[in-house]
Amino acid sequence: MKAQLLSCAKINLDLKILERKTNGLHEIESNMQFIDLSDEIIIDLNASCYQLDVDGEIDCSEADNLVTKAHRALQNEVNQDLPCKIMIKKNIPLQSGLGGGSSNSATVLLALNKLFRLTLTLEKLIKIGLKLGSDIPFFIRGQSGLVFGTGELFKPKTYPLKDFSLLVPDMKSSTKDLFNTLDEQKNSLRHSSVNNFESVFFRKYELIKSTLDNLDIKNTIFLSGTGSTVFFEDQGFAELDKIAEKIPPNWRSFKCKALQYSPIYKQWGVAKR
Repeated sequence: MKAQLLSCAKINLDLKILERKTNGLHEIESNMQFIDLSDEIIIDLNASCYQLDVDGEIDCSEADNLVTKAHRALQNEVNQDLPCKIMIKKNIPLQSGLGGGSSNSATVLLALNKLFRLTLTLEKLIKIGLKLGSDIPFFIRGQSGLVFGTGELFKPKTYPLKDFSLLVPDMKSSTKDLFNTLDEQKNSLRHSSVNNFESVFFRKYELIKSTLDNLDIKNTIFLSGTGSTVFFEDQGFAELDKIAEKIPPNWRSFKCKALQYSPIYKQWGVAKR
Protein backbone atom coordinates (compact mmCIF):
# COMPACT_ATOMS: atom_id res chain seq x y z
CA MET A 1 0.00 0.00 0.00
CA LYS A 2 1.27 3.47 -0.92
CA ALA A 3 0.03 6.93 -0.02
CA GLN A 4 0.97 10.14 -1.84
CA LEU A 5 0.84 13.39 0.10
CA LEU A 6 1.60 17.07 -0.24
CA SER A 7 3.40 18.74 2.67
CA CYS A 8 2.73 22.51 2.51
CA ALA A 9 4.87 25.43 3.58
CA LYS A 10 3.69 28.40 5.63
CA ILE A 11 4.45 32.08 5.90
CA ASN A 12 4.35 34.24 9.01
CA LEU A 13 2.08 37.19 8.31
CA ASP A 14 3.54 38.66 11.48
CA LEU A 15 5.67 37.46 14.39
CA LYS A 16 5.92 38.88 17.90
CA ILE A 17 8.46 37.51 20.38
CA LEU A 18 7.27 37.83 23.97
CA GLU A 19 8.77 36.55 27.21
CA ARG A 20 11.48 33.92 27.52
CA LYS A 21 10.36 31.16 29.88
CA THR A 22 12.52 29.45 32.49
CA ASN A 23 12.89 26.42 30.19
CA GLY A 24 14.55 28.65 27.59
CA LEU A 25 11.62 28.71 25.18
CA HIS A 26 10.11 31.99 24.01
CA GLU A 27 6.42 32.78 23.96
CA ILE A 28 5.28 34.08 20.59
CA GLU A 29 2.28 35.39 18.73
CA SER A 30 2.13 34.80 15.00
CA ASN A 31 -0.55 34.78 12.33
CA MET A 32 0.48 31.90 10.11
CA GLN A 33 -0.96 31.06 6.70
CA PHE A 34 -0.45 28.04 4.48
CA ILE A 35 0.80 28.51 0.92
CA ASP A 36 0.73 26.11 -2.01
CA LEU A 37 4.50 25.53 -2.09
CA SER A 38 4.81 21.87 -1.11
CA ASP A 39 7.17 18.96 -0.65
CA GLU A 40 5.95 15.65 -2.07
CA ILE A 41 5.83 12.62 0.22
CA ILE A 42 5.20 8.97 -0.62
CA ILE A 43 4.68 6.47 2.20
CA ASP A 44 5.02 2.80 1.25
CA LEU A 45 3.83 0.27 3.83
CA ASN A 46 5.34 -2.60 1.85
CA ALA A 47 8.58 -2.44 3.81
CA SER A 48 10.12 -4.67 6.45
CA CYS A 49 11.63 -1.78 8.41
CA TYR A 50 11.74 2.01 8.53
CA GLN A 51 13.55 3.72 5.65
CA LEU A 52 13.83 7.37 4.65
CA ASP A 53 14.79 8.51 1.16
CA VAL A 54 15.09 12.26 0.49
CA ASP A 55 15.36 13.64 -3.03
CA GLY A 56 16.76 17.15 -2.79
CA GLU A 57 18.77 19.31 -0.44
CA ILE A 58 19.22 17.96 3.07
CA ASP A 59 21.21 19.29 6.01
CA CYS A 60 21.26 16.38 8.45
CA SER A 61 21.62 12.62 8.71
CA GLU A 62 18.63 10.28 8.48
CA ALA A 63 18.72 9.80 12.25
CA ASP A 64 18.53 13.54 12.87
CA ASN A 65 15.79 14.22 10.32
CA LEU A 66 12.55 15.47 11.89
CA VAL A 67 10.59 12.84 9.97
CA THR A 68 12.69 10.06 11.50
CA LYS A 69 12.24 11.60 14.95
CA ALA A 70 8.47 11.81 14.39
CA HIS A 71 8.34 8.17 13.29
CA ARG A 72 10.36 7.09 16.34
CA ALA A 73 8.18 9.13 18.70
CA LEU A 74 5.03 7.62 17.22
CA GLN A 75 6.40 4.08 17.62
CA ASN A 76 7.26 4.81 21.25
CA GLU A 77 3.78 6.23 21.86
CA VAL A 78 1.95 3.15 20.54
CA ASN A 79 4.65 0.66 21.59
CA GLN A 80 4.78 -1.12 18.25
CA ASP A 81 6.91 -1.19 15.12
CA LEU A 82 5.63 0.86 12.19
CA PRO A 83 7.60 -0.46 9.19
CA CYS A 84 7.43 1.80 6.14
CA LYS A 85 9.52 3.50 3.49
CA ILE A 86 9.11 7.27 3.33
CA MET A 87 10.24 9.11 0.20
CA ILE A 88 10.37 12.91 0.20
CA LYS A 89 10.92 15.16 -2.79
CA LYS A 90 12.06 18.49 -1.37
CA ASN A 91 10.75 21.65 -3.01
CA ILE A 92 10.63 23.87 0.09
CA PRO A 93 14.07 25.45 0.70
CA LEU A 94 15.87 24.41 3.89
CA GLN A 95 16.20 26.77 6.86
CA SER A 96 14.20 29.39 5.03
CA GLY A 97 11.48 30.28 7.55
CA LEU A 98 8.85 28.32 5.60
CA GLY A 99 8.58 25.35 7.97
CA GLY A 100 9.45 22.56 5.52
CA GLY A 101 10.87 20.13 8.08
CA SER A 102 8.06 20.76 10.55
CA SER A 103 5.49 20.29 7.79
CA ASN A 104 7.07 17.00 6.72
CA SER A 105 7.06 15.56 10.23
CA ALA A 106 3.47 16.68 10.90
CA THR A 107 2.31 15.18 7.61
CA VAL A 108 3.99 11.88 8.43
CA LEU A 109 2.48 11.78 11.94
CA LEU A 110 -1.02 12.34 10.54
CA ALA A 111 -0.60 9.88 7.69
CA LEU A 112 0.91 7.05 9.75
CA ASN A 113 -1.80 7.46 12.38
CA LYS A 114 -4.38 6.84 9.66
CA LEU A 115 -2.52 4.24 7.60
CA PHE A 116 -1.73 2.05 10.61
CA ARG A 117 -5.15 2.71 12.16
CA LEU A 118 -3.61 3.88 15.42
CA THR A 119 -6.65 6.05 16.28
CA LEU A 120 -4.60 8.61 18.20
CA THR A 121 -6.51 11.83 18.77
CA LEU A 122 -5.51 15.19 17.37
CA GLU A 123 -4.56 16.32 20.88
CA LYS A 124 -2.23 13.34 21.33
CA LEU A 125 -0.54 13.95 17.97
CA ILE A 126 -0.07 17.61 18.86
CA LYS A 127 1.63 16.64 22.14
CA ILE A 128 3.96 14.32 20.27
CA GLY A 129 4.72 16.99 17.68
CA LEU A 130 5.32 19.77 20.20
CA LYS A 131 8.17 17.80 21.76
CA LEU A 132 9.87 17.77 18.36
CA GLY A 133 9.34 21.39 17.30
CA SER A 134 7.22 24.42 18.13
CA ASP A 135 5.82 24.78 14.57
CA ILE A 136 4.70 21.16 14.26
CA PRO A 137 1.34 21.55 16.09
CA PHE A 138 0.35 24.23 13.56
CA PHE A 139 1.01 21.85 10.67
CA ILE A 140 -0.82 19.01 12.42
CA ARG A 141 -3.92 21.17 12.82
CA GLY A 142 -3.78 21.90 9.11
CA GLN A 143 -5.51 25.27 9.04
CA SER A 144 -4.29 28.86 9.03
CA GLY A 145 -4.61 30.92 12.19
CA LEU A 146 -2.99 32.55 15.20
CA VAL A 147 -0.27 30.54 16.94
CA PHE A 148 0.73 31.62 20.44
CA GLY A 149 2.24 30.38 23.69
CA THR A 150 5.30 28.34 22.73
CA GLY A 151 3.49 26.93 19.70
CA GLU A 152 0.95 24.79 21.51
CA LEU A 153 -1.92 27.30 21.53
CA PHE A 154 -3.97 28.06 18.45
CA LYS A 155 -6.93 30.07 17.27
CA PRO A 156 -8.21 29.38 13.73
CA LYS A 157 -8.62 32.52 11.66
CA THR A 158 -9.69 33.25 8.10
CA TYR A 159 -7.32 35.34 6.00
CA PRO A 160 -7.70 36.67 2.45
CA LEU A 161 -6.35 34.16 -0.08
CA LYS A 162 -3.80 36.45 -1.67
CA ASP A 163 -1.03 35.89 -4.22
CA PHE A 164 2.43 36.06 -2.64
CA SER A 165 5.81 36.23 -4.33
CA LEU A 166 8.67 34.70 -2.35
CA LEU A 167 12.38 35.43 -2.65
CA VAL A 168 14.83 33.03 -1.01
CA PRO A 169 18.49 34.15 -0.81
CA ASP A 170 21.19 31.50 -1.11
CA MET A 171 21.94 31.22 2.60
CA LYS A 172 20.73 29.46 5.74
CA SER A 173 19.30 31.52 8.58
CA SER A 174 20.00 30.19 12.08
CA THR A 175 16.93 30.49 14.30
CA LYS A 176 19.07 29.93 17.41
CA ASP A 177 21.51 32.72 16.50
CA LEU A 178 18.73 35.22 15.80
CA PHE A 179 16.96 34.41 19.07
CA ASN A 180 20.25 34.90 20.92
CA THR A 181 20.80 38.25 19.22
CA LEU A 182 17.25 39.35 20.01
CA ASP A 183 17.73 38.39 23.66
CA GLU A 184 21.01 40.33 23.82
CA GLN A 185 19.35 43.41 22.39
CA LYS A 186 16.49 42.94 24.87
CA ASN A 187 13.74 45.43 24.07
CA SER A 188 15.67 47.79 21.79
CA LEU A 189 14.76 45.92 18.59
CA ARG A 190 11.47 44.36 19.62
CA HIS A 191 8.09 45.57 18.40
CA SER A 192 9.81 47.67 15.73
CA SER A 193 8.22 45.86 12.81
CA VAL A 194 5.55 43.35 11.83
CA ASN A 195 8.12 40.61 12.41
CA ASN A 196 10.35 41.27 15.42
CA PHE A 197 13.22 39.46 13.73
CA GLU A 198 13.36 41.81 10.73
CA SER A 199 15.71 44.38 12.29
CA VAL A 200 18.00 41.65 13.63
CA PHE A 201 18.00 39.74 10.35
CA PHE A 202 18.72 42.69 8.09
CA ARG A 203 21.47 44.02 10.39
CA LYS A 204 23.12 40.59 10.36
CA TYR A 205 22.72 40.13 6.61
CA GLU A 206 23.30 43.60 5.18
CA LEU A 207 23.97 42.27 1.67
CA ILE A 208 20.45 40.84 1.49
CA LYS A 209 19.00 44.18 2.57
CA SER A 210 20.99 46.11 -0.03
CA THR A 211 20.06 43.60 -2.74
CA LEU A 212 16.37 43.99 -1.93
CA ASP A 213 16.73 47.77 -1.99
CA ASN A 214 18.29 47.57 -5.44
CA LEU A 215 15.42 45.44 -6.71
CA ASP A 216 13.13 48.43 -6.04
CA ILE A 217 10.14 46.27 -5.13
CA LYS A 218 7.07 48.49 -4.88
CA ASN A 219 5.10 46.31 -2.47
CA THR A 220 5.88 45.99 1.24
CA ILE A 221 8.40 43.23 1.96
CA PHE A 222 8.02 40.91 4.96
CA LEU A 223 10.30 38.32 6.54
CA SER A 224 8.88 34.85 7.16
CA GLY A 225 9.86 33.43 10.54
CA THR A 226 13.58 33.97 11.11
CA GLY A 227 14.24 34.03 7.36
CA SER A 228 15.86 33.76 4.98
CA THR A 229 12.65 33.98 2.91
CA VAL A 230 11.13 37.38 2.24
CA PHE A 231 7.72 37.74 0.65
CA PHE A 232 5.31 40.37 -0.59
CA GLU A 233 1.72 40.52 -1.76
CA ASP A 234 1.77 40.37 -5.54
CA GLN A 235 -1.60 40.20 -7.28
CA GLY A 236 -1.19 38.21 -10.48
CA PHE A 237 2.55 38.10 -9.73
CA ALA A 238 3.04 41.26 -11.79
CA GLU A 239 5.77 42.63 -9.50
CA LEU A 240 7.81 39.41 -9.55
CA ASP A 241 7.60 39.25 -13.34
CA LYS A 242 8.87 42.82 -13.50
CA ILE A 243 11.94 42.25 -11.31
CA ALA A 244 12.69 38.70 -12.52
CA GLU A 245 15.79 39.70 -14.51
CA LYS A 246 17.25 41.67 -11.59
CA ILE A 247 17.06 38.89 -8.99
CA PRO A 248 20.52 37.45 -8.17
CA PRO A 249 21.06 34.15 -10.05
CA ASN A 250 21.72 32.23 -6.83
CA TRP A 251 18.40 33.34 -5.29
CA ARG A 252 15.22 31.33 -5.73
CA SER A 253 11.79 32.81 -6.37
CA PHE A 254 8.34 31.27 -6.02
CA LYS A 255 4.86 32.32 -7.06
CA CYS A 256 2.54 31.11 -4.30
CA LYS A 257 -1.14 31.26 -3.53
CA ALA A 258 -2.35 31.43 0.05
CA LEU A 259 -4.42 28.56 1.45
CA GLN A 260 -6.84 28.41 4.34
CA TYR A 261 -6.27 24.66 4.82
CA SER A 262 -3.39 22.37 4.01
CA PRO A 263 -4.02 19.37 1.71
CA ILE A 264 -3.41 16.95 4.60
CA TYR A 265 -6.36 18.47 6.48
CA LYS A 266 -8.78 17.67 3.68
CA GLN A 267 -7.18 14.42 2.54
CA TRP A 268 -6.97 12.65 5.89
CA GLY A 269 -9.54 14.46 7.99
CA VAL A 270 -7.71 13.79 11.25
CA ALA A 271 -7.71 17.45 12.20
CA LYS A 272 -11.50 17.61 11.92
CA ARG A 273 -12.10 15.35 14.89
